[in-house]
Amino acid sequence: TDNLAEAAKWLEKSVEIKEKIGDKLGLCESYSLLSECWTLQGICDKGLEYGEKALLLAKETAMPAGKATAYRSLGIAHREKRDWGQAEKCFEESIRIFKELGQEIDLGRTYREYGLMWKRKGDTDKAEKYLNMALKIFEKKKLDYEIKKTREVLGSHE
Repeated sequence: TDNLAEAAKWLEKSVEIKEKIGDKLGLCESYSLLSECWTLQGICDKGLEYGEKALLLAKETAMPAGKATAYRSLGIAHREKRDWGQAEKCFEESIRIFKELGQEIDLGRTYREYGLMWKRKGDTDKAEKYLNMALKIFEKKKLDYEIKKTREVLGSHE
């Protein structure tokens, strides 16, 4: 969590800069990253707050990829709070948008996070389905880091 705390500090700084220069796309990305940073540190309410900011900005500026990323960040925050229904809605919306946009790598990342949700809920079949869908994308794209991360989730017993 030390690295996440450090990352959050730098992301907060980037938000200040992006607000000053009016970089809405960059701001949306920073909000989504901050959402995940805070959530993974166990501060889910702050994660939800930044996820909502990212989603609002993405909607205001008509940035579909930003919207999909924000939905994934919100899905992660809801998953960590064990709010399964909201997490599922957010992940499904992220998947729908990334499919429409043809953004396979981000789609794979959402599949992995969604698979982790099903794993934590105890639904092994759905977990394996989404994790294997993510793995297939990452193997096709030869993304070693993403492959490793996904295999770790597939093999872990939470």
